[in-house]
Amino acid sequence: MSNNPVEFFMPPASDSGGGGGNDEKVKVTENDLIAGYLQSKVDAGEGVTITLQNPGANESLLIASSGDMNTALVDFDYTTPSPLPIMDVQPGDFVEQVQLFIDTVFNGTVSLTVGETGNIDNLMEATDNDPYTTGTYELSPGYTYASGTTIRLYLNVTSATQGSGKIYIAIGKE
Repeated sequence: MSNNPVEFFMPPASDSGGGGGNDEKVKVTENDLIAGYLQSKVDAGEGVTITLQNPGANESLLIASSGDMNTALVDFDYTTPSPLPIMDVQPGDFVEQVQLFIDTVFNGTVSLTVGETGNIDNLMEATDNDPYTTGTYELSPGYTYASGTTIRLYLNVTSATQGSGKIYIAIGKE
């Protein structure tokens, strides 16, 4: 089990270009009838806590989950056999996040997808990343598995002599 906190920061009024020191409140949508402070607009669901950080100073909200989370980070390069197993999932597991990091650009003809046997791009399609450009390509598919399987990186590499990266997967557990 791991906590994966996320912090949200609101810049001071003078940095945001508004208010000149007046309290600035937020609405959830344009249809929200009552503006309020951010902390009052965020509700914690089951297994989630919201904690005010640095009260009275440069405040932020720490949002943390006590639910189980499995993660995997796997290196690959132009010589990696395909498909590359990343992690096993069980029924009810859901994909929170897929990140593909291109550390060294690929040459040759390359496509990279993430999925499982019989559905090789259900988590990331080849058009969701660019192996010819260094960077991070991130998706939050929210896909829930009905049965157990193995998530894999599919590398279709032809005539490449360079290219490397990492694949990160975060899976929520019921």
